[in-house]
Amino acid sequence: MATSKCPKCDGTSFELKELKIKDSNFRINGIQCSHCGCVIGTSEYFNTSELILKLAKKLNINLLH
Repeated sequence: MATSKCPKCDGTSFELKELKIKDSNFRINGIQCSHCGCVIGTSEYFNTSELILKLAKKLNINLLH
């Protein structure tokens, strides 16, 4: 299996960090190189699937049959 590498510095360690997006109403995480900080991707701040399951449980709806 190939090892993922940063396109800027060839680092192989990554981390999640909340990005500050100007004039945005939503929070978002950046997936960035732990060494140089180059952003290589993004991820939603909240786990949408988990939020839906919690809401369904409160409404007594079983989504996991």
